[in-house]
Amino acid sequence: MLVPSSQEPILFKANISDLPLLELLVKAYNKALSEYDDGTPPKDIEYLRANIARNDHLILVVKLGNKAAGFILAKRISDSSPSAWLLSEIFVVEKFQRQKIGLKIVTQLWNQYPGCWKLYVRPNNIKALNFWRKTISFYTNNNFDETVQNLGNPFKPKKRIVFDVNT
Repeated sequence: MLVPSSQEPILFKANISDLPLLELLVKAYNKALSEYDDGTPPKDIEYLRANIARNDHLILVVKLGNKAAGFILAKRISDSSPSAWLLSEIFVVEKFQRQKIGLKIVTQLWNQYPGCWKLYVRPNNIKALNFWRKTISFYTNNNFDETVQNLGNPFKPKKRIVFDVNT
């Protein structure tokens, strides 16, 4: 299903009344991400409920017309740097993928919340790596850092591709 070109995605900050919708979106996200499972616990409704009203978290719903098309989860990296963000999760519902919706919502996000952004991608998630490399290159004119880091438990680290982006 192609989205008519006149229909642009809209981001809006979620509130407590959006939790049932977010729960459905997060279930679809966790299902889509399950093929890349490395033991990282999935996001759940309790995480959203605990953080939806916090000023150091962004929980955004993506809408196309009257349809929910995805979500974005981000949090401030530090209180001392209010424009430093970790982009935790981004999800576009499958029927809206491959239509530049992801590019459009990331562009909107970074235009609305300029600063230093960090994001982690599982190295086996080639689809996500390709998306992020193209999107970040387009947005920054190839001005970003990409590194590989081992995160978490030193005895069983989780390898991640790390993107650092200034918007």
